[in-house]
Amino acid sequence: MADSVNTYELAYNYACTYLGRKDFKKVEKLLITARNICRKSLTEDDYSEEEIEQELGTINVQLAYLYQLLGRITEAIDLYQRTDMTVSAIASNNFVAAKKDSELFDSARKLKVASATTLDTKLFRRQRRIIAMNEALLSLYMHKYTTCQDVTRRLLEAYPENDDLYLILASISYRQKKVTKAIQELQEFA
Repeated sequence: MADSVNTYELAYNYACTYLGRKDFKKVEKLLITARNICRKSLTEDDYSEEEIEQELGTINVQLAYLYQLLGRITEAIDLYQRTDMTVSAIASNNFVAAKKDSELFDSARKLKVASATTLDTKLFRRQRRIIAMNEALLSLYMHKYTTCQDVTRRLLEAYPENDDLYLILASISYRQKKVTKAIQELQEFA
């Protein structure tokens, strides 16, 4: 079924399905197929290069995410950096996650793009939560503990069921060498 796709939308949708099944070889093949079909069909329909790149953005971000999962970080980052603003927020967030705790200032700049208020309305609630959590973690890595605590507490108001947020709060105390306090916080949240 997935081998006989004739539209880029169908190839992309199949790729997302196989991504959920962790069949990464099929995902890569389908996303590359989607990209090729997209470029060809939009070129034939006289779309501008800008319009084509915008349409390719979602496919490229998904392909970059796949590469990130496969540990092909350099390829992932290259694709994330080539996306337009409509998918830039998601790409920036994934870029930060791929970099983890290296190049923190570059990550902070990219995360600022991801959390821009003009893009906020275009993101799903889940995406906004993940970006905000990455903002908290980046603040933690940069030793900006007050900012990390503020962001995490705001998130806790919106998502009190998210246990990861309690771990972030305990991590603040731990990184400040307040081990006893970190343990108390974990016990309190348990």
